[in-house]
Amino acid sequence: MPEQPQIRIIKKTGGHEAHHGGAWKVAFADFMTAMMAFFLVMWILGLSEETRKAIQGYFNDPVGFTAGFENGRNPLAMTGNKSGEKSLAGAKSADSLMNAVRRTEKSKFEKAEQQIKVALKQMKGSTNLASQVEVTVTDEGLLIELVDRTEIGFFELGSAKMLPAAAALLKMVGTHLKELSNPVDVEGHTDSVQYATPNYDNWNLSFDRAKAAKIIMESAGLTGRIKQVNAFADTRPRVRSNPMDPTNRRVAILVRYNEKAKEATPQMKEFFKGNQLTPGDGS
Repeated sequence: MPEQPQIRIIKKTGGHEAHHGGAWKVAFADFMTAMMAFFLVMWILGLSEETRKAIQGYFNDPVGFTAGFENGRNPLAMTGNKSGEKSLAGAKSADSLMNAVRRTEKSKFEKAEQQIKVALKQMKGSTNLASQVEVTVTDEGLLIELVDRTEIGFFELGSAKMLPAAAALLKMVGTHLKELSNPVDVEGHTDSVQYATPNYDNWNLSFDRAKAAKIIMESAGLTGRIKQVNAFADTRPRVRSNPMDPTNRRVAILVRYNEKAKEATPQMKEFFKGNQLTPGDGS
C-alpha cells in the first residue's frame, strides 16, 4: 500500500514584534523625556540669577505666583492666592524680578547722568547757566533740575519766556534722554514771592514754565514721551527754611522708573512670554 503524504502544520506566533513585545516604544519615550529634561536644564542655566529665582518661585507655589495676574492686577506689585493672602514664594519671585529690572534701569540712568554732566561741562564756556543744571539719580528716577540763582535765571523775570541759552541746555538734555524708553514728567516750581499781575499767580507761572520746557524737549526728540506737566508753585521749596530763596525757582525733569508691567523692559517681557503669562496693568 503506497504511503500517504504526511501533512505538516506549522504555527507561527506573533509578527515582527514577537521577540521584543514593543518594548522599544517605552525606551524611546524615556529617551525623549530625558532629552526634554536635559534641554530644560540647559535653558535654565543660561538665564540670569533673578529669572531663575522667579521660575523657582513659580514651581514652588504655582497657584500663589500666578494669582497676581488675575483681574488685571500688576503681578509685580501683588502676588497672592484667590483669598487675597500673600504668597511668600510668589511675592519673593515677583520682587526679585522687579529688583532686576530696577537695577537695569538705574544703570541706564547713571550712564545718562554721566553723559549729561560731561556735556554740561563742555557748555560752561558758553553759558553760566550750565553750572545751574543739577543731575542726580533718585529713588523716583533720573532727576534734572534747572535751578535759578540770584543773579541769573532760565526765564525772563516773572515770565515763561525762556532764555536762548536755557533752551539750548534743554535741547541737549532732551537729546540724551531720547535714548531711554521711560516716561518723563516736567515740573514747574516758584519761590513765594507773589506775582503782581491780576488774574495771574505763581501757579500759572510754574505751569507755563513747565509747558515751555516740555515744548523745547519735544523738539529735541521726546515727542510722546512726556506724560505729565505739573505745576507746584511754591508748595515744594528746595530751601524750606527760606521760601523766598531764588533757588526755589526751578524746572525739574523727572525720568521715572517703569512701574507697570506693560511698560517693562524687553527682558521682563521675554520672561512673561516664556511662562505664558500676561502682565497686568496694575491695581
